[in-house]
Amino acid sequence: MAKIKPVRVNLSTPAEEIIATMRAEIPVALYHFRKPYGGRRNYEVAEDKLLDKALADKQSIMTHINEYISPVGNRWMTYTMVDYYKNALYANATHISFIYYETYGSCGAFFPLYNPKNIIKKRGKEQADGVLIFTSHFFLRMSERTGKAYRSRELIQEFISTKSTQSSQTDEDGEVVVKFKGGYGFGVEKSQHPRVVEVRTYLTDKQLSPKQRNKVQAVDAYADIVGEGMYLPEVALGTALNDLANPGKLESESLKRMKALEKFGMDKHVDYMANITMGYVRLLEDILHIKVTEQQNILILMYATECGIGELTKEYLDFNNDTATEEDNLRIMSDTIDLYCRIARKMELKSVNRETITKRMKEIMAE
Repeated sequence: MAKIKPVRVNLSTPAEEIIATMRAEIPVALYHFRKPYGGRRNYEVAEDKLLDKALADKQSIMTHINEYISPVGNRWMTYTMVDYYKNALYANATHISFIYYETYGSCGAFFPLYNPKNIIKKRGKEQADGVLIFTSHFFLRMSERTGKAYRSRELIQEFISTKSTQSSQTDEDGEVVVKFKGGYGFGVEKSQHPRVVEVRTYLTDKQLSPKQRNKVQAVDAYADIVGEGMYLPEVALGTALNDLANPGKLESESLKRMKALEKFGMDKHVDYMANITMGYVRLLEDILHIKVTEQQNILILMYATECGIGELTKEYLDFNNDTATEEDNLRIMSDTIDLYCRIARKMELKSVNRETITKRMKEIMAE
């Protein structure tokens, strides 16, 4: 995208200008959000405490909402949502910044959209490449159908505090369904490159027609899958901890989850992580001359997650053996060996070290 100066955003602003404005202003909005904590480092300490609290209380937490007006006049709201995933025994903190507008007779909001692939690979460094717009008509209908006050920023604050978990799907006709807690938004995908989604009306679950109820089935299915965490390695750790005594159940649930994720184009991430983990299992069996049991397999998965298999997966998700250089191959082998050594130390396998792992990996590659 060519460099575009930030502009004051409204419903008629071209998508490229909205996205460029968001990219330029989100870091500043985030700075102002952290400022009351005493800066970034102090905020990170506070965030760690929030994560601990979410895990201790077994529930999601939302921080205060910080408001900021940019030099060109855009009104920003920024907050952190700490989501607790009960089945994964895991909590994740997400910073959310969006532009809102408020006039005498209307209000609306512009949320940045991120490519799911970039979220997996560049977590914390991804940039907006689309925009999700909630129109004034959406908020009017939400106000009418939920009995909330209208024409004030409090309505928007109510919206994000009670409906912060969002999942969306677009059908072949370009109609978009967005799922919230207790309701659905309906709208259209106005363009794909860049992606612009406009949500125009709101219905509670009880107000859906039979046709609309059919339309929300896909988004409900997707929400069920990602409701236990977007990042599969983290979910795998929680599942392993919970099902340690029942490996058969873990295998069944894992297969079910992988098949479901295939429908949403995330199976490559699952496969890559599984290949690295199974590669380690094979190494152990070859080096130690043992058969790894299902129980040990779960422990390996758990330790692999602790030792950084998720980061390795994100780093090399698009690794292409056909176009990779010798240097590329050496780098991924070195990083994989480092991961395997960390797992071996976790498992207290004294006879499995860097030398034995490297030797056996070279033998396997030569086979």
